[in-house]
Amino acid sequence: MLFVRAIILFSVYSFLGWMIETVFCSICERRFVSRGFLFGPVCPIYAFGAFFVLLLLKPFSQSYLLTFVLGMVICSAVEYCASYILEKLFNKSWWDYNDYLLNLNGRITFFYSLAWGFLCLLLVSIVHPTIGLLLRHIPEKVQVSASVLLSIAFLADIIYSIHDTIRFNRSFAAVSDVIDRINKIKSMIAASAGDTKAKLENELASLVKQQETFLKTQVRKMRRILNSFPKLRASKMDRLSIREMIHQYINRHG
Repeated sequence: MLFVRAIILFSVYSFLGWMIETVFCSICERRFVSRGFLFGPVCPIYAFGAFFVLLLLKPFSQSYLLTFVLGMVICSAVEYCASYILEKLFNKSWWDYNDYLLNLNGRITFFYSLAWGFLCLLLVSIVHPTIGLLLRHIPEKVQVSASVLLSIAFLADIIYSIHDTIRFNRSFAAVSDVIDRINKIKSMIAASAGDTKAKLENELASLVKQQETFLKTQVRKMRRILNSFPKLRASKMDRLSIREMIHQYINRHG
């Protein structure tokens, strides 16, 4: 039953993490934003963070101060590692805290680390004991069945989300290629004059018109991930996020 309980707790904390992220980001964006790398209403990074906190802070659970401070450190480390791993796996910077004071490589920031500390206090003192109490009243057979269904759902979601991310990368590469071609012609126009300039301007207008439908289709394929990660960048060195880059192009040529 230990493994079954772990699956259920992982699912619960992933869902609670998604709720926290979604509510906070929706308030900041003033619109509904479904956060998370996966398609479903889950943010597994919160579950991993919760597991690490519960395991490592068990000896210090009676001390609110140690729970707060060590919780800050543990969750910040999990967030930093998740940012690094996702960037290396998919060659994208998924979130960026460079605009925040006291950030570390744009991956973590002291402001959110404080929030992690408070959440860890709630987790250790209220949330985890309450969930444990509720699970004691659920029959073992129901828990086993739920763990199987949740595992299947997670696996299917992971497969779909990875496929969606691969498709996103292809769409972004296609969009970037078109934008690069357009910018190249613009540079040539700026350095030209007379008939050559007029010819290049006609070529640019034709290219923009030809690619309009194509770009809209590609951007539509990218929408879920762009909405979930509005600060997603092609690399940490990029000044603009992918969404800002696309919006900038649309405003100029849309």
